[in-house]
Parts: sequence; structure tokens; C-alpha cells
Amino acid sequence: AYQAMGENGQALADFSKVIEMGGGQADVYFNRGLVFIGFRQYDLALADYNKAIELNPKDQEAYNNRGMIYKIQGKPELALADLNKAVALSPKSVKLLLNRGNILKEKGQYDLALADFNKALLINPGHADTQYYKALVLERAGRATEAVKAYKAVVDIAPDENHHLHEAKHKIAQQEKK
Repeated sequence: AYQAMGENGQALADFSKVIEMGGGQADVYFNRGLVFIGFRQYDLALADYNKAIELNPKDQEAYNNRGMIYKIQGKPELALADLNKAVALSPKSVKLLLNRGNILKEKGQYDLALADFNKALLINPGHADTQYYKALVLERAGRATEAVKAYKAVVDIAPDENHHLHEAKHKIAQQEKK
């Protein structure tokens, strides 16, 4: 409850007390890991996700979060391994496909990233963030015409408050000047 109200310090104390008293189920470690992420204490969060996965090896969100920590720490191979496990556990999760696609994008594995983004868009065609990252990969891969089409799709589907909307419009304008 404290965590939901933004009182992470109290949430951390409560989760730690539950663990100290022997009530350390996977979800307690998972949630304390979220608090540690909020405090940017990634090594402590990593330890909690390791424990959460040990206690519940079928928790795709724990693999996702641990993978994102590895990404932050500059360990893309470990991040990718965790996202592969997460996607295997929940193959229709747009969020997991998007996260794995972004790791693949950063590794320069554009075809694999596009495959994840396309699969995510089949599940949720209106997911503007996925469409944006698909466009970005197409652009990086030198496929300008396809990239512009994908950026235009972002403009068509993104709500006004979407943080990629302005960038997509800018990319379209850049390409049209060429």
C-alpha cells in the first residue's frame, strides 16, 4: 500500500520486515525489488529478483525486471537471456516483446527486433510505442520508405500525450526534406 502511495521508504521497511520474519515469498522479493529500482539500487534489486525467480521460476515479470536491470547495467546478453525466458513464459505479452525487441535493436539485430515488434503489433495493432520502435529499427536498417510509413502509423494511432508522437512527426518531416 505504501508503494502505491509513493512512500517507497516505508514500503522498503515493510517488505524487509516481512522477509526478516520469514515471510519472504516470491512476490515480496519482487515488490521489494521494484522499490530498490525506484531508489536506483540496482544490485539490491537484482538480488531480490534472483531470489524471486528462485522461489517462482515461472514469473515472467521477474525475468523481465531482472532483464531490464541487466540492460541498465550494460549487460545485454544477460538481459536478452532473461527476456527470452520471459517471452517463452508469456509469448503474447506486448510489453515483453517490446522490451526484448529493444534489447535486440540495441545489439544491432534488426531483423530479430522487427520480428518481435511485428508480433507485438499483431497482438495489439494500436500500441504506439511498439510502432515507434519498429519505425526506428527500419530507419536504422536503411529502410527509409518503410520507416516513414511506420512513423506515419505512429502519428495515426498515438494519443496526444504519447511521448513518441512529436519525435515521429519530426522524423517524417526530416525524411520528406530529402
